[in-house]
Amino acid sequence: MSPPAAAFACNTYSYTITQTVTDCLTHLAELGFREVELMMYPGHLWPPEIGARARRALRRHTESLGTRVATLNMPNVDMNVAGATPEMRRYTLGLLQGIVDLAGDLGVPGIVIGPGKPIRCFPLRANGSSATSSPRSTPSCRTRKRRVRRCGSKTCRSPSCPGSTS
Repeated sequence: MSPPAAAFACNTYSYTITQTVTDCLTHLAELGFREVELMMYPGHLWPPEIGARARRALRRHTESLGTRVATLNMPNVDMNVAGATPEMRRYTLGLLQGIVDLAGDLGVPGIVIGPGKPIRCFPLRANGSSATSSPRSTPSCRTRKRRVRRCGSKTCRSPSCPGSTS
């Protein structure tokens, strides 16, 4: 008989500060979880911090535990695809590109994207446009979509994102 936890997937958010992703996966497998969503966070699992060798080792570790990683989840801290400045959008899309690459390396089929949000205390112009271009119209965003398709992953946008069908 399967442990009760096997009927559920577990998000690693609660472990981002206290455990590395490897320790966290081992712990969750011991609790009976067979499917997880990995939160991206420095010190837990962060694309710039994990090279090719460590990615291969993490994939082997996950497989050895009999655990399936369903999605990678981008943090909503320090990232904002809908940022008011092109610099913030470029920074965020660059990190998101690293998450997409990591998903491909780990064989993860999905990525959860928190699109960020405009800051309400900075209203739109009278004509309804923002002070900067739309993040969805940038070449970086189109490039990210192509890369996601090439890696074989899918993205999920938050329902709070304007125009989202999720």
